[in-house]
Amino acid sequence: MPNDFCGWQHMLSPNILYLYMIAFIIIFIAATVAMLDLTAYVKHISRWKSPRLRILATGMLIVSNLLPAFIIAANRFMHDNSSVSMSAGMWVFTVYLLLTLPRLAFYAGMLAARHKRLGRILGLVLGCTTFAIMLYGLLVTRTDLHVNEIRAEYPNLPQTFDGYRIVFFSDLHIGALLNAEKEIDSLVSRINGLDADLVVFGGDIVNIRYSELTTDVAYHLKKIRSTDGVVCVLGNHDTGVYIKDSISLPKAENRRRLCDSIEKMGWNLLRDSTIYVYRGKDSISVTGIDFKDRMLEYGHSPMTDVDYTPSAAYDGVPEHVFNITVSHLPQMWEKITVLGRGDLTLSGHVHATQAKIEMGPVRLSPAMMLYKEWSGMYERSGKRLYINDGIGNVGFYMRIGAHPEITSIELLAR
Repeated sequence: MPNDFCGWQHMLSPNILYLYMIAFIIIFIAATVAMLDLTAYVKHISRWKSPRLRILATGMLIVSNLLPAFIIAANRFMHDNSSVSMSAGMWVFTVYLLLTLPRLAFYAGMLAARHKRLGRILGLVLGCTTFAIMLYGLLVTRTDLHVNEIRAEYPNLPQTFDGYRIVFFSDLHIGALLNAEKEIDSLVSRINGLDADLVVFGGDIVNIRYSELTTDVAYHLKKIRSTDGVVCVLGNHDTGVYIKDSISLPKAENRRRLCDSIEKMGWNLLRDSTIYVYRGKDSISVTGIDFKDRMLEYGHSPMTDVDYTPSAAYDGVPEHVFNITVSHLPQMWEKITVLGRGDLTLSGHVHATQAKIEMGPVRLSPAMMLYKEWSGMYERSGKRLYINDGIGNVGFYMRIGAHPEITSIELLAR
């Protein structure tokens, strides 16, 4: 997922304009909330008869508005960002959202109505509804695994691969799971129940550092079963770039240890490399795009055009062979298809920003403002891209409509 407050000061992207835009949005929202709170205090809270209620309401407003500053200050002065401190930061930000967004909905309702009494009623309805939706996203949707079943026909798929089933998941962010072993055990059980020919993981197995992939967690992940095994790639969070104390744990060392742990699980880690899957005399190729440091620009600044072409990953791969490409960043899709590769490209990273609405053909998400392709299946000139919404969370412990996802893709020979 795009970088967030859990190490934002270490972002390496040269796209300063994009960073300024994000900072401006955050400051604008915080300033708007503060001004509305001040107005509410002057016009309403200050006139309440009960001193205790006035103090309680005023304190809540002040504390809630200061929570983002607390997160930034804590992150700035901490020597290192441990899993515990990152989890605490995510909880604080989650509480901030729970206190702020329903309040904004309440103010919107009051401003939308001409009459004060009607405005209060509308504001309460909107505020309570917003709070209920967010609470549901925290307590239910966050761990409510959905299996999306897709069928994709290809004229160039060998007949022996007709019905070949790929089970795809992405973005575990283990260090940000509230109950990693329990949640991953449930995930593995669901995957193993889908009778996969091949299981694919799209990157970001950890959130900050390699040690999140503990022996116990690896034990559960090692139990994933499929006919042709598990293949995976690295994501931006797997690179070690978000570690504050990079002297004690250099990012190269973090990456090396993480790769060792992944390979000990029996997963096939593809780093600009290709494997072949056979059915009789026929074969298809599976290519994994490695996450290089220069790709952080596209991970942190999704509006930046990708100028990196992953041609080395396809060295020696015949062009006529049906190809599945796994790339953590969906922004790489165009470069992959320009090379004539990626009959099916599988990506993650976006999480649909952990908030989306789907009602028939209508699909809405904040991710739409940042990405051309942000969730689900896309097709262009016979090539397909599927973006999985991920399993874990980054930044806050909620998923509003964007359920953690396992994708089951059945390939059909046309």
